[in-house]
Amino acid sequence: HTLDEPNCSTYPPTYPSLLPTDLPITNLFRSVNMSRATLLVLCLSLVLIQLCTPAAAFYLPGVAPRDYIDGEPVYMKVNSLTSAETQLPYKYYDLPFCRPPTIVDMVENLGEILSGDRIENSPYVLNAGRNVECKVLCATTLSKKDLALLSERIDEEYRVHWILDNLPAATSNTLQDADGKLKTVYEPGFQLGVKNGKEIGGEDGKFYINNHAFITIKYHTNEANYDGLRIVGFEVSPDSIKHSDYDSSNPDAFPETCITSQGPQPVGPDQEETTIVWTYRVHWQQSSVRWASRWDVYLMMGDDQIHWFSIINSLMIVLFLTGMIGMVLMRTLHQDFRRYELESQEDAQGM
Repeated sequence: HTLDEPNCSTYPPTYPSLLPTDLPITNLFRSVNMSRATLLVLCLSLVLIQLCTPAAAFYLPGVAPRDYIDGEPVYMKVNSLTSAETQLPYKYYDLPFCRPPTIVDMVENLGEILSGDRIENSPYVLNAGRNVECKVLCATTLSKKDLALLSERIDEEYRVHWILDNLPAATSNTLQDADGKLKTVYEPGFQLGVKNGKEIGGEDGKFYINNHAFITIKYHTNEANYDGLRIVGFEVSPDSIKHSDYDSSNPDAFPETCITSQGPQPVGPDQEETTIVWTYRVHWQQSSVRWASRWDVYLMMGDDQIHWFSIINSLMIVLFLTGMIGMVLMRTLHQDFRRYELESQEDAQGM
């Protein structure tokens, strides 16, 4: 055979090795003498093996319904504190709340991180279908610095966000429309505290922390399709209570003010060291809403506040990117003009 006609009996053709002969990898390549057909058969075999392998289906977090048996623990998570005034989120445990023994990040996907969510575990442990008249979560002794921080966040109108069964907490309000009909609207999260406490029995010009939460959990049951219950609603009604003394050595004891409030709990930079008791109540309420429709109330939430910070931030980013692109285009055009001038001068000299 000639150089233009390859020897088909020795396919694939052999070529001089460009690797040193004393390397182990060279000996490995020389020891492998496999045709393209063999490689194709091997690849098809691997594909068939993968297709025949049993596959396990999975659900995305929050997409699959969770069935809770009566009395089963239901763990609550906490999210970042947000404000329409500052647009700057803070981690939940940046404030002196009750803490679990170990704080664990509970973020499940990249989208939660990009949206500013910082989901963490909490010391709240609820039991499915079990009402709680009142329970003390913890009692924290706050320094003057902590009290000033709380009052500052209350003044900036920060809201607290909890998550239960991948469902964010909401606050319900009853409003009257133009036709005189009462309508229930929902707001995400609940207020950290109250600026002027006259409406809750306090004094104007002072700050009051919401240290008590009345938790309402709505659930749906269908014995024909599944066992247990499914959570379809998570509402929180906050309250500020200056609790009385109680037997802290008894884990089931709680202050009487948890049932009959005697005034709000003030916080402020002018206060000295103060002990705040954090309490909560739980009520499980059966609902006709199915699990697939539990997000409908969140889709109707509205926000009548203008987010000036976000608008200005977006405009600044647009102007900055426009300026950068303009600078790049101007430099590119300037270089092209110079090159064209040089080429014109060379052509003129050549002629």
